[in-house]
Amino acid sequence: MRKLGVITDITYSGFLLVRADFAPRIGENILDSRKKKIGRVTRVFGPTKAPFVTIRPSERKTSLSLVGQELFLR
Repeated sequence: MRKLGVITDITYSGFLLVRADFAPRIGENILDSRKKKIGRVTRVFGPTKAPFVTIRPSERKTSLSLVGQELFLR
């Protein structure tokens, strides 16, 4: 597993905002530290050295407790 980055915020529409260490491909599966699927990459934007990534969660319920959690690519 490759570390993607840390969840910094949750948008009003329920997407997870991640400050990433690199730019992943759109549509890639994102996992938490326990290898549980969190969602898929929907958008990559910002500076190329430290981009922001939006993730559509696989579960409809998103919690503020996810903020600060590290995410990984399979």
